[in-house]
Amino acid sequence: MAYAGQKEIVWDKKLEPLMKFITGKKGIKTKSANEVGRRKVDYFRGKDFCNFLLKDAEKTKRRCHQAIKEHLSGKTPDDDDDCCKLGNELLNKKFIVKAVYQPFGSNQPESQTKKKWPDRLARVTHKNGFDLDGFYIIEYTGPKGMQYFLMVLILIGVMCGIMFPVWPIWAKIGGWYILVILSTIYLFLQVIRLILFVILWVVGTDFWLFPNLNDDSLGVVESFIPTYAYRKRKDEFGMIFVRLFCLVFLVISTNEISRTHSLSDLSDLMTGSYEDIIDWGKERLTALPGGTNNIPLLEDIEREMLAAEEEEKKEAEAKAKGEKVEADGGMEDVDDKEDYEKMKNAGADAEKKEEL
Repeated sequence: MAYAGQKEIVWDKKLEPLMKFITGKKGIKTKSANEVGRRKVDYFRGKDFCNFLLKDAEKTKRRCHQAIKEHLSGKTPDDDDDCCKLGNELLNKKFIVKAVYQPFGSNQPESQTKKKWPDRLARVTHKNGFDLDGFYIIEYTGPKGMQYFLMVLILIGVMCGIMFPVWPIWAKIGGWYILVILSTIYLFLQVIRLILFVILWVVGTDFWLFPNLNDDSLGVVESFIPTYAYRKRKDEFGMIFVRLFCLVFLVISTNEISRTHSLSDLSDLMTGSYEDIIDWGKERLTALPGGTNNIPLLEDIEREMLAAEEEEKKEAEAKAKGEKVEADGGMEDVDDKEDYEKMKNAGADAEKKEEL
């Protein structure tokens, strides 16, 4: 890695395949440590470097044939001396840097304190060359094209997540479907893993489907490798009794459940729950600003207009009928008034006659 004011290192093309080989996903074991006065670094031990190259010499020759041809005269490395020669070349070309353990508060990097994997390192010169007991900081960063590409993808993903409120409704619903599908697959794998483990544990076997599935330190692909892990148990009498008890309990429980429920009931329950979850998400998303519920359809508007016109017609008809009734009532009131006057006058005349 080049610091500010330093020139970018041009990596040796013949040694670069060797460095990629040892630092790959299936490369040597590395650890992280704080480097004094600088940053956090990855490093490896000299003996691990040699053991890795000698473990599969043919694979080493196939992957690193250019470096072997240049520095070992084409001979496959077969001892620690050959591996140290390759390590010296990596030191000279600045692929790696030698370091020693320096305890916190100490100014002496050449500390005699022995530590298998130190957490604090200080750089030293490699005047004695590559040795098996040394620690070596990895300076090689590899081509940065892929790093820049992944960085751009991360930024695009973050921006898309921030702009979720302005996504079109089809994108929101599509994202919800994808989330539900992935969550269902994950839960399904977890249930299957647990069922298989319990069944095989009862009969005396530890079996895990995708044993690294929940290991958050691994990548997506590595989480599914290996496909399964199998180990025969060697339990004592007490654990065997526990396993037998669990077996009897599982048999009795399964039998009792099967009397009142069937597989079709379970299937209906899962299907109904799944549909409810999807509908709940769609309702939540369409209720947001920009959702389809806030935009009336043309058919709905026309239907409302027709209903309003019919209501107006009914009101007009009712009003016309009301005026006719009032008119008829008025005529009846006039007739009643005249009859009343006649009866009143007749009563007055009768009183006068009686007086006379």
